[in-house]
Amino acid sequence: MDTFGNRLKSLRREAGLTQAQFSEKVGVHLQTVSKWERGVSEPDFSVLGEIAAALGISLETLLGAPEGENTYTGNFDIVVFGEVLAERRRRRGESQEKLAEWAGVSAATVSKWECGVICPDAELLLRLAEHFGIPVSGLYFGISDKKSVAEAPGIPQTRGAPPAGRASVRAYKKAAGFFGRGRSDCSARG
Repeated sequence: MDTFGNRLKSLRREAGLTQAQFSEKVGVHLQTVSKWERGVSEPDFSVLGEIAAALGISLETLLGAPEGENTYTGNFDIVVFGEVLAERRRRRGESQEKLAEWAGVSAATVSKWECGVICPDAELLLRLAEHFGIPVSGLYFGISDKKSVAEAPGIPQTRGAPPAGRASVRAYKKAAGFFGRGRSDCSARG
């Protein structure tokens, strides 16, 4: 059975890493890696990119999704993720309610995703990327196509070196015009 835990264990072994070496690279306890591999728990959404990077693979490979022409690397930022999700939803002309119905969650949950309060699980991430017709890694790392990737040299692509830090990625994207003005849907966020 192809579970996340089985896939992670196989990918870790293919990378030639022990659980101890892998846990050190990701910055988690050895027992945490063991629990992930046994299916007792799953990693936090925000750590998926770090896991893929530690294994030298794409996020698509980690999640068992097909790898298309473009895959991306970088640093996860929950606010940027939410902004890109909202941008994609609006571009499709969908309301939060319509997306929520499609995803099988409440409109309040979609709002929280878009405001950077919570994240969907990995299964929903895969479905959302397919729904919006973009690579899983593109959605996860907050890649917006308001500007093409070719015009955004600071956005690393597959197997590229990650940016210096979350703040630098966000500052670059904002300066490059990746995000619209204001956060009207999230103004109630504290």
